Amino acid sequence: MSEEKEVKKTTTRKPRTPKTEVEEPKKLSIEDQMQQMMQMMQMQSQMFAAMMQQMQQQQANVEEDVKDEEPKRESKIKKIERQDKKITKQYLRRKYKDTDIYLTSVIKGSVALEGKNEMYIWENEGECIAVTINDLLAANEAFLNTPWLILDDYENSEEVLEDIIECLGLE
Repeated sequence: MSEEKEVKKTTTRKPRTPKTEVEEPKKLSIEDQMQQMMQMMQMQSQMFAAMMQQMQQQQANVEEDVKDEEPKRESKIKKIERQDKKITKQYLRRKYKDTDIYLTSVIKGSVALEGKNEMYIWENEGECIAVTINDLLAANEAFLNTPWLILDDYENSEEVLEDIIECLGLE
């Protein structure tokens, strides 16, 4: 006779808790849905208007900041400092040694300018050629005073033009 022993089974499972029921969303009538959409659209338009107003304020603040910087004062100060210091040919050679100076022919026909190391030739009126500062300062002043050649306003910086005009006494 076999003895059957009852074996008690043990498990590691946690006891189950009943799941909570998920409520189904309430079904709204078409009128309620339309009303919600209208409210959302109104909120969006208000948010957009507020954002636009904020952007306009920021733009106005930036424009005021730019006006407050007063770059004109700085340029006046630089000019005053320059007037105290005499511009000499030596100063120009040192300051603009690697800078090309652009000259434009203002006469019909050709003009030739002999530099220290190079010969510059303008074939036509309005032709613009780059000249070194050393060659410009070594040239006969008649080229610029007559004028056969002029300093090109478009190609040269304002500072270079002012310094050369002051040094050579041009107008």
